[in-house]
Amino acid sequence: MLDRAAAGRQLVGRSHPPIGDVARALALDGFDVRVADPGGPDVDVIHRWMNTPAVAAFWEQAWSRERWRRHLADMLAGTVVAPLIVGDADGDIAYLELYRAHADVVALHYDSDPHDIGVHLAIGSQAHRGAGWGSRLGAAVAVAGFRADPLCRRMLTEPDVRNAAAVGVNEAIGMRRLGLVELPHKTAVLFVVERSDPESHGVDRLE
Repeated sequence: MLDRAAAGRQLVGRSHPPIGDVARALALDGFDVRVADPGGPDVDVIHRWMNTPAVAAFWEQAWSRERWRRHLADMLAGTVVAPLIVGDADGDIAYLELYRAHADVVALHYDSDPHDIGVHLAIGSQAHRGAGWGSRLGAAVAVAGFRADPLCRRMLTEPDVRNAAAVGVNEAIGMRRLGLVELPHKTAVLFVVERSDPESHGVDRLE
């Protein structure tokens, strides 16, 4: 059973394509990406990041290593959320969750489609906070998501309204602000980018 932090977000009975197919097909320009392994050292990496004050302040998942191991395994056993780690040649940089927004409570706040992809991104590496890394990662993920699922029309994020850095990143890469939404654990700013948007964070490079 999913950890209640994730289970409380999911809408039962919503048909959607498995997000795991997108995760396995994801290729980020300029970055490496892998599905997080709950049976290996990835658990230690995510556990360490999530217990740092900068990440814990908004993710509120400063859990034990064992709880994170179970949480990762549960997500991978389902079809709604896929946990990944993003890095480069120098090492791991960020934790990434892709999710089917149509099966998430965020779908109650906009006209969702089964192929919509939601994004949660936490930069865990202290060396990669600031200096434009958030924008580079955010743009790369958005472009890669559209490539990985050709039927995806829309990608979205919903950062905590208090998280000025995350809100600023979404604005900087050209996502459209839909407004404030009340989610079970936070007041969020809902951002969206459409595949058809003529100007955005670089989606036009897909053509």
